Amino acid sequence: MTKTSFSRLHPSAKLFCAVGLAMLWSSTTQAQILFDIDNASVSGGDVTQTVSVGGVNFELTASYFSGAGADLFNLDGVDDFAFFSNDTSLGANATGFRVSLTQGGIATNFDLDQIDFASFGNGHAFDLFNSNGSLITDDFSIPNSGNSGTIAIDNVANATNIAFFDVIGTSNALSTVQVDFHNIVLTPSAVPEPGSLFVLGMLSVGMLVRRQRR
Repeated sequence: MTKTSFSRLHPSAKLFCAVGLAMLWSSTTQAQILFDIDNASVSGGDVTQTVSVGGVNFELTASYFSGAGADLFNLDGVDDFAFFSNDTSLGANATGFRVSLTQGGIATNFDLDQIDFASFGNGHAFDLFNSNGSLITDDFSIPNSGNSGTIAIDNVANATNIAFFDVIGTSNALSTVQVDFHNIVLTPSAVPEPGSLFVLGMLSVGMLVRRQRR
């Protein structure tokens, strides 16, 4: 048995290989997905919302750190919702939510592009940490009651290709009671498409057969 280098392959085989690799890495870029929380549901400490893109379901889950206590608040009295904690039992202990994403029921990494807030209290601030424990946003000050806006992303690199992020109140437990969150924009990390994996698999089999014959 002799090894077959790429340079010695037939031109058609080289083309086949190139097409397979192109299919693997192109068309895997994902678009931004907005989770507005307007049709989210709550179960205990978990807030979930599913958005379908191209026939694939993406589900965001925001899990309250301290168990049951997650809730939804109607911001405009009609159809604009945000999630918060109704748990006031923790006193001065800071708490927060962990936000993760699944694609077709499988956990997937993502880029955090945006998270909006609505304030109903005074003097609160938040940190955002990624799944590696690195800061995305450091001590973001939330304006007084009646204000809304977007939490700044201080470190874009730390918000890229992450398994989850934590939004943690740095003042006290009332941080997540008096500040609500919605309009979370995530970009799922690129994943190989099933068709491209099939092409590359067939290519590998073909090259293996070629080597055995030689």
